[in-house]
Amino acid sequence: PREACNPGDVVLEVNGLTTEKVYDISFSVRAGEIVGFSGLMGAGRTELAGAIIGADTRKSGQVLVNGEAIPADSTDKALKMGIGYVPEDRKNHGIFAQSCVRKNMTISALRQFKNSIKVNHSNEITSVNKMVKDLHIKTPSIEQLICKLSGGNQQKVILARFLMMDGIKVLIIDEPTRGIDVGAKAEIYSILDELTHQGLAVVMISSEMPEILSMCDRIYVMKKGRITAEFKREEATQEKLLSKAI
Repeated sequence: PREACNPGDVVLEVNGLTTEKVYDISFSVRAGEIVGFSGLMGAGRTELAGAIIGADTRKSGQVLVNGEAIPADSTDKALKMGIGYVPEDRKNHGIFAQSCVRKNMTISALRQFKNSIKVNHSNEITSVNKMVKDLHIKTPSIEQLICKLSGGNQQKVILARFLMMDGIKVLIIDEPTRGIDVGAKAEIYSILDELTHQGLAVVMISSEMPEILSMCDRIYVMKKGRITAEFKREEATQEKLLSKAI
């Protein structure tokens, strides 16, 4: 279980968000808070993430970061406004398998390393090496192909991709520890705990109820693309989550 963190102001606010796959979704996440989404397969949790970041066409509703509305269907604008997304399918949607650790880590933050003409590789390498050290990423070199790393280390590289960004405010992480060994799971949980204490707002989507129950301050349950219940951490149980999911 993570250490309790006093939440700050609302960072992410979702009002009446509707696409072809999710319906009338409303919730908020405060700085320093982890808000979880639970539900059975097909409940619409991953589709909700796609709706928030603008990957799916929005029919109605609003997504706001620090009170500023994100334009509909604009993943680029969502990223620029500080929303990072770690997808469920790490292999096919999360990593560039035939690129190295360095390129996978800096792809979303390259503009921070640009000078007037090109990328400043010296600054890039320094920042990547620091992140490898801070997150305990096990790799023989930052030039190693990411596909050669374990699942846990690949996940930490994806996390680092957004942590390197200036102005990251919200992290949406879908199935954070799927296909990861128990040691790496503990490290991922520790990283998320530390990030919330630094003021990041986190949305966690997971099919593992113990993970949701131990990590999240508040938990929403979804069924058929709709929110069916909200629980505070102290009142949530596996039985209550399951009853609202079915």
